[in-house]
Amino acid sequence: KKHLPSPTLVSNLPPGVTQISAGVNHSLMLTDTGDVYCCGYSAYASPAGQPGEREDDTSYHKPQPIPVLTNFVKVKLVSAGPMHSAAVTDSGQVFSWGFGRFGMLGHGTTDASQDPKLVTDLPPVRQISCGGLFTAAVTTAGEVWTFGTGYIGHGCRSFEQHTPLKVVGLDDVTVAGVSCGKDHLALVTECGAMYTFGIGRDGRLGHGSVETERTPRRLQGIGLVEQVSCGKAHTAALLRSGALLTFGSGGNGRLGHGGDENQHTPKLVEAIAHKDCIEVSCGGLHTIVVTKDQQVFAFGDGGDGQLGLGQANMNNVFLPELVKIPEVAIPTA
Repeated sequence: KKHLPSPTLVSNLPPGVTQISAGVNHSLMLTDTGDVYCCGYSAYASPAGQPGEREDDTSYHKPQPIPVLTNFVKVKLVSAGPMHSAAVTDSGQVFSWGFGRFGMLGHGTTDASQDPKLVTDLPPVRQISCGGLFTAAVTTAGEVWTFGTGYIGHGCRSFEQHTPLKVVGLDDVTVAGVSCGKDHLALVTECGAMYTFGIGRDGRLGHGSVETERTPRRLQGIGLVEQVSCGKAHTAALLRSGALLTFGSGGNGRLGHGGDENQHTPKLVEAIAHKDCIEVSCGGLHTIVVTKDQQVFAFGDGGDGQLGLGQANMNNVFLPELVKIPEVAIPTA
């Protein structure tokens, strides 16, 4: 395999890409026409020309269209998890595919699916997130539904939740967005409140302990939250003020506080406190932040070049560092 330690233009993307979601070994791309493309490891994805026929584990080095999601529906959002994927259509339907153990695809079975398959037992959905062995969806009514395995909001550990089930304890709030980690979840409401639940190891839930939360629990005293993002064992909360808070496992510097200590409660990333942050995304062991002035900062594990800081900095980065995005001539159609 070849590492790319610095940002490099992807010249073979389909036209009009509006969203990209990166899993552990694959990526999904969504275009402005609602078409979905995939690249990377595709043991359970069937690109154009091979619908439902592949049994080999193939890696695709160029984005390939997924027929079911390009020929029959218009997609408005995609999510790539470690071993499965999901897409939301403009009508609020959810399609999922990939590894199916524990019912993480929501199809009522534990079977894997090469091709995207409709999840039939969900109300209309506006957002989706794929976790380690589970999936979470936010409905247009602001409810959260989950399926798969783990402490996914139903009051106990669910080993075989094969179909979507509404999460309890959120009847008085309207959820705006959800993010799934390996075995924990974070959500933000339309009023700016933040809730977390799941495995609490390393303080990733932000409640001051390492205890597991079986149902959503609100974080107190952190201000109004705009966006949340979960990594493998850490969490980031972007406030409406533009401040960034992180907590959970500090290994590899993924929290951006200058060390590798765990944080059991949300802590301000002081190195970029002077910046107005507008978006955050947590990878498994690293974090990427975008600011209002269109700068990108990265911190955490850079061993595979995933921080984009260049060949000389392919190691752990404990404080946010500026990613230098090269100016390139973007080809036009």
